Amino acid sequence: MKSIAFARLARWLNLPAGLLIALLQRTPLVRIAMEGAEEGLVASTGAVLRSAVGAVAALGALDTLAGATTSAIMATPGIISAGTVGTPYSGEAFTVPTAAFPSSWQVLAGSTVPPGLNFSGLTAPGVINVDVAYLLLSGTPTTAGTYTFTLMGWEYPNGTGLNSLPATYTVVVKASVTPVFTTQPAPATVTPGASAAFAVIATKATSYQWQLNGQNVTQANAAGATTPTLFLSNTSAANVGNYTCIASNGFGSTTSTGAALALAATTTPGHLINLSILSDITGSLTMGFVNGGAGTSGAQSLLIRAIGPSLGAPPFNYPAILPDPTLTVVQQNTHTTLATNAGWGTPAGNVALVQAADNATGAFALTNPASLDSALVESLPGVSGGYSAVAAGKSGDSGNAITEVYDANSSYTATSTRLINLSCITLIPAGGSLGVGFVLGGTTSKTLLVRVSGPTLATFGTPGTMTDPQLVVTPQSNGAIIIGANSGWNGDPVISAVAASIGAFPFTTSPTSHDSAVVLTMPPGTPYTVEVNSASGGGGNVLVEVYEVP
Repeated sequence: MKSIAFARLARWLNLPAGLLIALLQRTPLVRIAMEGAEEGLVASTGAVLRSAVGAVAALGALDTLAGATTSAIMATPGIISAGTVGTPYSGEAFTVPTAAFPSSWQVLAGSTVPPGLNFSGLTAPGVINVDVAYLLLSGTPTTAGTYTFTLMGWEYPNGTGLNSLPATYTVVVKASVTPVFTTQPAPATVTPGASAAFAVIATKATSYQWQLNGQNVTQANAAGATTPTLFLSNTSAANVGNYTCIASNGFGSTTSTGAALALAATTTPGHLINLSILSDITGSLTMGFVNGGAGTSGAQSLLIRAIGPSLGAPPFNYPAILPDPTLTVVQQNTHTTLATNAGWGTPAGNVALVQAADNATGAFALTNPASLDSALVESLPGVSGGYSAVAAGKSGDSGNAITEVYDANSSYTATSTRLINLSCITLIPAGGSLGVGFVLGGTTSKTLLVRVSGPTLATFGTPGTMTDPQLVVTPQSNGAIIIGANSGWNGDPVISAVAASIGAFPFTTSPTSHDSAVVLTMPPGTPYTVEVNSASGGGGNVLVEVYEVP
């Protein structure tokens, strides 16, 4: 390996101090990535550079290094601080002090480039050509840690010609210490008088403050102004505007993006139109649902289905399906069986009813009447205690199936009987999960309380409950987008107040119980999924609930 000809270095050493500083100021922070073949020469080079900087430092030249934190320019390799996770890094530049700067740089094999950073576009060991006097390390670091890399400058492009000796550096990326928002508040349009909730998730936050149009929220109908969830009841024009949340800790604060609240009068406000549970059914699964709502009247047409065979067929191809699900609809307060079905193709008149309802609700169509999927269309009035849809294997077998209820009303107004609650008690095996889906219809956003209980469920005498259930709410189309999540409700006063306002049983009085819940306001038209599992990977019985919040 040859070093760059030192005849060129002599011309660099003869440059005036002002020119040296001008060259240095072209970079955010310049480090000399070169050691000479002779010890004395390296020391001499370093002394010239430090002398040049020192001679003009009093004139403020050092402070003008573009975008840099002022630090001593090193003539030898060393430790570099590459900032903090999630914060754009202003940059670190490397050069070789020769009359002709390198035309290409090599990041040697074995080097580790900090995730999120790059060397003038290079993110892994390799060679990159440059047309400036330096190699720039910049970007936004994503992972804290200590990283080591080795650089070498080349005279010509593509790592050809003469080369400098290698220089090794250690980069330290610090973990973020100020709060970082992983879920931002979402805008909402609701009807006047309806509720609205804004929720955030922020790491490392110890306190929160919600603001409306830049001022702390103080409205009388606001709850949770200093918690991750702001809840507004009976919204009015006084609540309209842009909401932000300030998350703070001992190191500083971070402000969320803004989320606007708007009011819109409509005859078709947001409401639940579909509730579904995908579960591995052993024995039976009971899905409870309640319809009604304040100021409503009349019966509601509902499509109720238990799907197994069609779930295992194309295009779904879901494995280990329940081959023969039966369906029983029960009125809960009287334990009266209202309807049963074991194969949607019988009786013959059921086929046309189910297919018409499939088409009206947008449910995926059942096409083979000989399949052993089960489905019913029922007209049910709102009653105290609601109803249950019980799915079970006809032959006592087990497997995966979807139990679902669809609003099949041909039209909807604010006084129409509607779905207002879904609940399900089921066993989740160790390491397993449960998927609960729902869809909102109408033209405005709707507020929902979503809960999963295990510890509180145990207080009702249910054996084998999950000790630490957690939940994540996502769009069905993209599980990477987290709308809301909770792993331990921690006695959240907003959760308690909202549950009490809709008549939901209270969680255990212990704020350290590991039941979980979220309050969210979400727009219509998007299918949503609630994924439920154990925070520790365990199993057990859980109660999952989705409530409309007026």
